[in-house]
Amino acid sequence: MAADEEQLLEDNTSPRLIPTSVQELALWIAGVLLTLSCFGFLRLLAEHLEHVDLSVVGSETLLFGLFHVSVLHNIVHLLLGAGAVVSAGSLHYCRRFLAITGGVMLALVLYGVLDQTPLILDLAPTGTADTWLHAILAVTMLVAGTFRSGKRRTPLGSA
Repeated sequence: MAADEEQLLEDNTSPRLIPTSVQELALWIAGVLLTLSCFGFLRLLAEHLEHVDLSVVGSETLLFGLFHVSVLHNIVHLLLGAGAVVSAGSLHYCRRFLAITGGVMLALVLYGVLDQTPLILDLAPTGTADTWLHAILAVTMLVAGTFRSGKRRTPLGSA
């Protein structure tokens, strides 16, 4: 065992790992998804306060006047955001998560564009703003998932 490793074990500390840009992007995407999910749930509760119904599907509730909101869609955003946070801990799993999720999201965008009456309501984006937002997010995730820069940046002040 090297002297540096022994010193780390004695100090009970480990070197601070700086996340890669792919992992940081996954955390940003997670933040966006989790925030939109929370806003979506709040919007649904505000609009359907008199009768809280978890089966609000196909509703015309809009978030920010642009994006269709449903309980199912918010749950999907919540799960994807949590998955992005968990996968960001490992570069390998982060890339895999972004590539698979981006591919599935792109398939849902194409399905929503081709079939205006999807089999599962509110799962595939059908509005113009929804479609563009999900398409941009899908392409970003696919590109980030296949990006091969594995270098970790060094902390400021270290050589």
